[in-house]
Amino acid sequence: MAEDVMLPIIWDQIRLQTRPRSLEVVKIVVSGLGLDIRLRGAASLAFRNMLENRELVQRMCAPVLQTIPEVHV
Repeated sequence: MAEDVMLPIIWDQIRLQTRPRSLEVVKIVVSGLGLDIRLRGAASLAFRNMLENRELVQRMCAPVLQTIPEVHV
């Protein structure tokens, strides 16, 4: 796993750039977000950008909204 490679490198840098007493309170843990975190981040960014574009939201919702009798797009 990536943490097997990355954690020793991270700790080496922390030891080089911090005071020894600071190391007593530092805890580094591996994220529980999973292996697909890059995909989740990309999807989140794409969704956020889509929400900022009103025209795109209307185009994407129009087919569904047209099936509802009381809503006219």
